[in-house]
Amino acid sequence: MRKFVCLYLNTGGGHKAPANVLKYAMEQTHPDASVEVLNGVDSKNHFARFVFETCYRFACNYVPGIWILTYDLGMHTWFQKFVNMLLAPHTAWYLKRLIKKAQATDVVCFHFGLTPAVVSAIRRLGGKISLTVIVTDPFSLPRAWFYEKNVKYFVFSDIAKEQAVKDCGVPEKNVSVVPFLLNPKFLTPLSKSDVIELRRKHGIPADKKVILLAGGGEGLPNAVRIVQHFVRRKVSFTILVVCGKDKAAKKVLDITAQLYPGIDLRPMGFISYMDEMVKVCDCAVTKAGTSSLMEVLVSRKPVIISSYIHGQELGNMQFAVRNKVARYIRDPKEICDTVCRLFEDDSYLNAVKQKLGSLPLSTDITLVADKLYNRDFS
Repeated sequence: MRKFVCLYLNTGGGHKAPANVLKYAMEQTHPDASVEVLNGVDSKNHFARFVFETCYRFACNYVPGIWILTYDLGMHTWFQKFVNMLLAPHTAWYLKRLIKKAQATDVVCFHFGLTPAVVSAIRRLGGKISLTVIVTDPFSLPRAWFYEKNVKYFVFSDIAKEQAVKDCGVPEKNVSVVPFLLNPKFLTPLSKSDVIELRRKHGIPADKKVILLAGGGEGLPNAVRIVQHFVRRKVSFTILVVCGKDKAAKKVLDITAQLYPGIDLRPMGFISYMDEMVKVCDCAVTKAGTSSLMEVLVSRKPVIISSYIHGQELGNMQFAVRNKVARYIRDPKEICDTVCRLFEDDSYLNAVKQKLGSLPLSTDITLVADKLYNRDFS
């Protein structure tokens, strides 16, 4: 029996989400295989969790200058070696125990920060376990993804493959382009009556426009400031805000909702029904994280990208803007003005939705499961 272990890190939600999608696809297409999705860092490894979770969240949401410096340093091999020297040894011993306990025949890694430790753990277990790295950044990638040259990679675009081969020296036979791993819930279109029923379920009036603000597991940077402009404009539409792990933003928005009961403002924390929020909205404001952005795009919702993480999310933003299915606007007031104009012009809103139907995105997740199960890297 094939036993797959999918490893992720809690740096946002863009690594665990595709791991769960792969688990679903594998269970649907190859029920004889078992799949476990596990955090690759031990709960007692406080240093690694501080670096990959706390520091990442703080740098991306509050002090982007720190992230820019870290990202640019991370493009250099000497810096990658230094970080791996600090983090990989303890993680490798933990992963060795984890993989052995799961009796894994295959390991799938969803974060570049884990790959060196996984390689070391598999070597200590005799080297007979298959390793595949699924590169979750599709268009602009940290070079750290390809630190290890002799493992198999699944990437989501020809651009990523070219960078792996030409810029990072990975043998071409080791890199395979596969469809995006997106939750099938976002791919299923709903009729107007289905949307009305879904709105009724969440207590949202059928005749109101709905704006969704969401940015993945860490929440949307500047969500509070954007909402403040909606409040000042006394907008009549419903405002859904998914704050994720950003408890401070949710607390502020909860207070705002109480102070301005005339505004239909609905702050939420971490939710498990993101697909339903996307389907009931008429437009979304999000950051350019792969999962967050692509899930909205495949649901054919107009998008305003309010921010992107330096380097790795730049390509996502450029892809959406180049295909004219999103606008990149940083200023909270301008975001508010754009949403209001969009909601006042139904013809423009419908024209954008039509364009979303021809977006060049491959989303056949069963193909990814088949290639992985058959160890087909062609």
